[in-house]
Amino acid sequence: MPTRGIAGVNERTHSEVLTIRELTDEAGLGLRIVAGARGADFRLEAVYIGDLEDPTPWMIPGSLLLTTGPTFESDPEAGPRLVRLLKASGAVGIGVAITPHVDEIPPGMIDEAEAVGLPLLRVPPETPFRDITSYIFNALSSRDMHRLRRSLALQNELLR
Repeated sequence: MPTRGIAGVNERTHSEVLTIRELTDEAGLGLRIVAGARGADFRLEAVYIGDLEDPTPWMIPGSLLLTTGPTFESDPEAGPRLVRLLKASGAVGIGVAITPHVDEIPPGMIDEAEAVGLPLLRVPPETPFRDITSYIFNALSSRDMHRLRRSLALQNELLR
């Protein structure tokens, strides 16, 4: 059954679709969903690493934001505000690195992510962002290569 994200951008259609749930359940990266699990099956299209207060101008719908959260502990509203911005922009999740800035994800951020249904991931200290981005890039490029091969096979069949 298809699920829809903001403005129909995000439809779940096939097993070839990369999702937040796959990142947490199958990728072996140690990621854990701490809130917003009901949004974990939307299609993941990109990953962005950054610590800006509002990274959304540089993100596309379907993105996962990875952040170290440098202001989450000093400003209790920073985390919930970021969750709202990401949800409104069509992002499909946010991963927060445990250390160097955050010992645990702030409760207000967890509550907001649960309320709006945006998956909030705990990134353990032993998982570098480069491992997450590599997994995502490889999965997305494999999917695109599969589509290209399928398209070429269909074109060759039509030519015959």
